[in-house]
Amino acid sequence: MNADGSDATNELSYLCLQAQMDVGLMQPNLSVRYHKNCDDRFMIEALRVVREKNAIPQFLNDEVFVPSIVSRGIPIEEARCYSAEGCDEMSIAGKMGGMMFVYLSLAKVFELALNDGKCRLCGRQMGPNTGDPRNFTSVDDILQAFQKQLAFFYRHASICLNTEALVHTKVMPVPFLSATLQGCIERGTDMTTSGADYYCTSMIAIAGMSNVGDSLAVIKNSSLKSKKFR
Repeated sequence: MNADGSDATNELSYLCLQAQMDVGLMQPNLSVRYHKNCDDRFMIEALRVVREKNAIPQFLNDEVFVPSIVSRGIPIEEARCYSAEGCDEMSIAGKMGGMMFVYLSLAKVFELALNDGKCRLCGRQMGPNTGDPRNFTSVDDILQAFQKQLAFFYRHASICLNTEALVHTKVMPVPFLSATLQGCIERGTDMTTSGADYYCTSMIAIAGMSNVGDSLAVIKNSSLKSKKFR
C-alpha cells in the first residue's frame, strides 16, 4: 500500500513470490499485505505459492493493522507504509526501534496447572499452588488453575521484559543500529532511550497455544465419555 492508500503491487512483488517458489525456504519469513484495493491477480498468485510451497507467504490484513498503528499515534500516511519484521511485528521502516521479547510457553503453564504448580521434569515448585487436579470436578476447575498460573508467570515475564529494557538503556546501547534510524543522530540519543521517531512496544510472546487447546479438548472429550466431570 502506498501512503495515499492505493495499491503498491509491482514487478518486484511477483519476483518475491517467484523466489519463494524457487527456493521453498521456511525462513526468512515472507509476508503479503492484503487490503481492499489489492490487485486480484497478485492475490491469486500468492495463494498459489501458499498451496505449493510450505504454506508461505503469510497474509497480513491492512484493514486491521493500519488502524491499529494509527491508534498508537502514528500518522496514517506512515502507518500505510508499515513493514512486517521478524514473524509479523509491525514497524515503521527507518523510524522505529526498541522491539524486545520475552517468550512464555503456555504448554508449560498448562502442565503446571495440572500438577499444582510443580514441574514434572525437575520436581520443583515453579508456580503457585492451584489445587490437586485429582480433586477437580469440572473442566472449569482446570481453566481456573491455568488462569492463575498464567497470571503468575505473566507478572514475572513483565519483570524480565522491563529489566531487559533497563539493561539495554544503561549498559547495552546500540549506537550502530541507532545511526540507521531517523531521529537518533538528530537527537544525539540511542534507540534504547527513545532516540528514534517511534518506539515499538515490546511484548511477551506466547508459544504453545494450540497445545493448550488440544489438551483441553482431549480432557473434555475423555471426561464426557467417562462421566467424571460435569
